[in-house]
Amino acid sequence: MTYFKQNLHYFYTNWLPFYWQGFRQQTHYSYRLSPLDDLQHIYAGISSDYRNQKIARADSILQLRTDFPTSEFQRVATLSYQRQQMPFPVSQGYLKHLVQMLEEHQSGKIFYAVDSGNQIHSAALLIWDNKSSYLSIIGDDPALRAQGGGIWLVWQLIQYTSQELQLPTFDFLGSMIEPIERVRRQFGATQVPYHTIWKYSSRWWEILDVLRRP
Repeated sequence: MTYFKQNLHYFYTNWLPFYWQGFRQQTHYSYRLSPLDDLQHIYAGISSDYRNQKIARADSILQLRTDFPTSEFQRVATLSYQRQQMPFPVSQGYLKHLVQMLEEHQSGKIFYAVDSGNQIHSAALLIWDNKSSYLSIIGDDPALRAQGGGIWLVWQLIQYTSQELQLPTFDFLGSMIEPIERVRRQFGATQVPYHTIWKYSSRWWEILDVLRRP
């Protein structure tokens, strides 16, 4: 083994056997909403600013769509990552292949928040299994961000998870970046810790891993 790094699902709370084998660990946090059987209760738990100033206002100008090419998702998401001075995490080829596989296995889809002029305000890749949906990648067009499309889109995906997928949990997948983490909390999501474990075979692998981080 030259290099191993993995995020453990939060169901796995014991990383002690990895410690005995020389692995290192860091605690990260995800945020999830569960159960989703009472959407009125979930909606009431969202901050009043998000409910009244973003979701309610965007409701009158946006619609949920899925009929745009993957390239449009990458374009919008890349703009959002650039605004935060971060590189987009995957290549266009990988993203296209991933979305194709998810759709073939009916386990994921890209959703868009679009206005009457066909402008994409926000786009998100939602992935799911038989227990939860996962907000994998989401991005906003910076020029349209003030309209609240990103917040509106997340609320649509929470409803989609409950009503269409009939799953009990919506997982934001968390973030250690403070402004992103703040958004998760304002949706009333519960913080859930999970372990990141890793082990290097040499100092060079450790340096390369540090350099590739945003």
